[in-house]
Amino acid sequence: MKKFVALLIIFISPKIYVLAQNDEFTSASYTNNIQKTNKLEDFEIYDIIKKIKDENVIFYKLAEIDNSIYVGTSNGVFELFEGKIKGELKKYSNQITFDLDQKKFTTNSNKNQKLNSNISFNHGYYWYEIIDGRILVLKKKLGKKKLSGISVRAFSENFIGTYSGFFDFKENKIDSFPTYTNGYIREIDKKVFVNYDGLFVFDSISKPKYYKNLVGSIQLNNTDIGFALDIVKFNERYILFTTKGVWITDFIDFLKQIDISIVDSRIENKYNPKFIFHFNKEINPSENRVLYYINNKLKIISKNFNVYELNDFNDEILDIKKIGTNFIYLTHSKIKLFSNKIITLGKNSGFHTILPISENIIALSSNEGLFRYNIKERLLTKIITEEFNHKALFIKESILFAGGINGYYEINIDQFLNFLQPKKVAKKIEILYIFLFFFLGLVIALPISRKFYLNRNEIQVPIKELIDQYIEENIRTVNVVRLKDHFQLSYRQLSKNLHESPGKVIENKRKIILENMLNNNMNLDEISFKTGYSKEYIYRLKSKL
Repeated sequence: MKKFVALLIIFISPKIYVLAQNDEFTSASYTNNIQKTNKLEDFEIYDIIKKIKDENVIFYKLAEIDNSIYVGTSNGVFELFEGKIKGELKKYSNQITFDLDQKKFTTNSNKNQKLNSNISFNHGYYWYEIIDGRILVLKKKLGKKKLSGISVRAFSENFIGTYSGFFDFKENKIDSFPTYTNGYIREIDKKVFVNYDGLFVFDSISKPKYYKNLVGSIQLNNTDIGFALDIVKFNERYILFTTKGVWITDFIDFLKQIDISIVDSRIENKYNPKFIFHFNKEINPSENRVLYYINNKLKIISKNFNVYELNDFNDEILDIKKIGTNFIYLTHSKIKLFSNKIITLGKNSGFHTILPISENIIALSSNEGLFRYNIKERLLTKIITEEFNHKALFIKESILFAGGINGYYEINIDQFLNFLQPKKVAKKIEILYIFLFFFLGLVIALPISRKFYLNRNEIQVPIKELIDQYIEENIRTVNVVRLKDHFQLSYRQLSKNLHESPGKVIENKRKIILENMLNNNMNLDEISFKTGYSKEYIYRLKSKL
């Protein structure tokens, strides 16, 4: 029987076999459980608990109490939390005990307390199972991993680009495509455009065509226009983003350069142009413009293919995307948000690619893993530990695709939004220290100067900045009542700290945004949505500006 169990476990998971050899925990109940639940399809081995504080103990039974999991052992009752032994049960110690003789939990509580007991429990992202006096801990897998062993570089609606060729989403290799890609794949007008240094164009009607010269860059109309980075169609023309700038073409006889880059380089750097996608989608036809980044500047291509500068970041940007009506981007040191002004959201800890998942959640990838960032809560959560490739984040049909050096992950968006990684104790300690230092700093500073003191009647200058920021971030819907409710301040207190009436501040900020958008030839629908003004009122204000 033991040989059969070992073979079954080897077949299902090599990792279990290694653990089985080292820890000798095989059992018929475990085998039956695998056959009944197929847990290993959704879970993976996380840990085998056989000691508590370096002391060998025997684990007998699990119990669920007030939505927490506890285990009865030969040394007392302990709590299980996020796959680990948290500590000895104390708050229930006078009410709940574990009877070693009868191997069951008993309660002395007068409260109507629900107590479920078993040898296995699924709790959150963890499955606990007692086998031969030890606890096998399984952790729920996040998504599915595919094309293991292949470096995945890019995704489109129907294709996966890698350093080993092209595949469809059924993992069939497509021999008619280039042998590799290191740039984006775009599907436009039933054609597939592969930016792999040169440019490859494929459709189901005509013969596939390569646009390249001897060194691999794009050759159009006898002109070397640089290495391919990205392509988009706009107003019946194609806009090409290359290492030699931005070009418009019809791929027949028309070619024109509309923006020039300073450096011609294979290496992606601050000079190379980046087309900015909105939620990973192509251009919204109603916008009548194309947004892109080049040489530290945010620019717009109008419907007449004129180029206008929106903002100079004065910093090298690694990646930038549109999120709502704002822009979120990465520099070497920071994660930042740009609306009417630049707001620092957090530290860039090696992230190279950013992708908005919703108005509040973004995905970040790096050489160290895949992360989720909550903008409102300023909360960063590590989701997967693995090396991910630049630009290899993509959303399709509520699935997030993340390409790495060893395959790619398919992750359901809902699962990505809700999946929680166990928090490391070190991080908690760091946060505690930061809080303590901040608190001590306030205690020391309060007697020194009244200007650092804050209450409802006397507010320091930083509160003005917070109010300004809140107005700018909610400019379309903000009003005086919302300001009072949000900051719990009276009208007089708001006026005192803004140095003028809050209504006037809101109005002035709206007019500044209106003027900037009019100067940049943005359409009335977008201006109305951004500012909250009606189109008729915009016409009236426009004549006065």
